Amino acid sequence: MSFLAFYRKDNSIPLDGLGPKKKSRYDRGKLEVWFCREFWSGNSRDGLHLNGEGYYYFKMLGDGKILKAYEYYETDEDEENSIEASELIGVNWFAYFGYHDDELLEFVTEHEFNYIESLESDSQNKKLKSLANF
Repeated sequence: MSFLAFYRKDNSIPLDGLGPKKKSRYDRGKLEVWFCREFWSGNSRDGLHLNGEGYYYFKMLGDGKILKAYEYYETDEDEENSIEASELIGVNWFAYFGYHDDELLEFVTEHEFNYIESLESDSQNKKLKSLANF
């Protein structure tokens, strides 16, 4: 099973009562680094997960510039996968997607982001091994 935090509906404070409150886009400094995720549904980028759902995980600057991005999903067999979304790096999330606030983004801890990032190399290794077995 995955390590994902559970937050209140308004994403303000994790249900366990730990962790910082979510700041709005306008409360963060332009160069302040923060971590968040956005829900997606459809097919995964690697083509291995069809008609599924998952999250994009972002490491961003306060103004919305994406520093790192990963697509995350969990298979029906509870296998976690993470794929780098390199085409989103350097893009300003707010300008690119046309949103003025961060309501669609859920705050995540740096620890959770690092966990998702660590899955990326595991996912690449599994994919290479499966291709080698053909």
